Amino acid sequence: MIRQPPLAYEFPVYQFRIILNKIVFILSCTAISCGASSPMSSSGTSQKVDNYYEENANLYADKVFNETIKTVQFHPSEWEAGFPAIKFKSNEKLLLRFDDLNPQLRNYQYTIVHCDFDWKPSGLSENQYIDGFYTEYLRDYKYSVNTLTPYINYQLEFPNEDMGVLLSGNYVLVVFEEDKENPVITRRFVVHEEFTSLESRVTKALGTSEFGYLQQLDFTLKLNAPELADPFASIKVLVMQNEQWNQAVTQLKPQFAKDRELVFGNSDQLRFEGFNEYRFLDLKNLRYLPPMAQQMGYDTTGGCQVLMKVDESRRFKYYISNRDINGKYVIRNDFGLDPRDDADYCRVNFRLKPTLEEHKGNYYLYGQLTDYSISDKNMMRLNEQSGLYELTLPLKQGYYNYAYAFVRDSSSYADLSIIEGSHAETENTYTVLAYYLDQALYYYRVVGYFKVNAP
Repeated sequence: MIRQPPLAYEFPVYQFRIILNKIVFILSCTAISCGASSPMSSSGTSQKVDNYYEENANLYADKVFNETIKTVQFHPSEWEAGFPAIKFKSNEKLLLRFDDLNPQLRNYQYTIVHCDFDWKPSGLSENQYIDGFYTEYLRDYKYSVNTLTPYINYQLEFPNEDMGVLLSGNYVLVVFEEDKENPVITRRFVVHEEFTSLESRVTKALGTSEFGYLQQLDFTLKLNAPELADPFASIKVLVMQNEQWNQAVTQLKPQFAKDRELVFGNSDQLRFEGFNEYRFLDLKNLRYLPPMAQQMGYDTTGGCQVLMKVDESRRFKYYISNRDINGKYVIRNDFGLDPRDDADYCRVNFRLKPTLEEHKGNYYLYGQLTDYSISDKNMMRLNEQSGLYELTLPLKQGYYNYAYAFVRDSSSYADLSIIEGSHAETENTYTVLAYYLDQALYYYRVVGYFKVNAP
């Protein structure tokens, strides 16, 4: 089913916007002779920063394709730093929020795509997995209040009365304007059933030369439903550290099966570097100099600027325990009423002192604040004058975790140990997902979702 534009509640503003957009489009085409689209000024249509169909790109990763969109959060409605997973046929909800720094109100729409174990489209038709309308408009938005940087915050709660799910599995939420094949935001989420249970433990990896900085995960997956037939062939298991899809371990094989139990353990695939606790940036209060910042001020346009203290390598330093949120961030304003619309933006300049060792590759700012991605947008650049690697990002007021990753030339592995060090004592969270190949519709159900804390 296709929902029509929400004329009833926005008339006549909605129709006025359509006419205005058409006029702008015609004028734009005249200016550029209707050629290839060019980057737009801040008063026009938002710029694209990534090509959705870029060759070899993962089309269903957590990505933003529009440079005016910032602070994309997708999490359980009751837990801002939580993993986007909900129980099938439950009342659990997910909450999507994002800011658009383009002051023009956009008619954003959304849909969902069912995916297989490898995050490729499952091939199911929409009527097989969508309960309700196939596309819908984002109707909940708020203009920023008392901020130096104006923005519009959009919000979506899912599932809702317009759209839900009919099956468990991997899903991608797609936000777009006119064509869902050209999205502005993609976000992964999981709908799970409870047909399995887990016994697990995390220890220091024994019998290895890396005893001091590797963590060993061992677990037994118990199949509690008789309908899960032929588990050795039909069950797949995925494990990821601190909810990072880009570092997930997917090709896991059980050591053995016994009495409807799959035993995973003593495997090199389940040995993980402990890395280190994340660094932090506290921007909740802009009336005083934030911790870990060297300077704070305002530019000629009134925008907030924060210069961070120089970060140095922790690779050869002793482990120090401190509570972090495993690379996540939360939006807060100590002197506001609702950070959704009254938290301001700051341009934060991160600075990293390079290591003495020679490495061929690049440094990246890493964490949820950069979608755990390795791209030009979050690559540190060498400042020839200061001799420091630097990167400036606009960040909304809140509390942030971050780290520095190193990626060697001809590699895609984000190695945090080069700068951050690695310790078996580090607190990490491991996510275990169990998938079952349903032979009737030939799709992967998620039959188990578990969290394991280490140490």
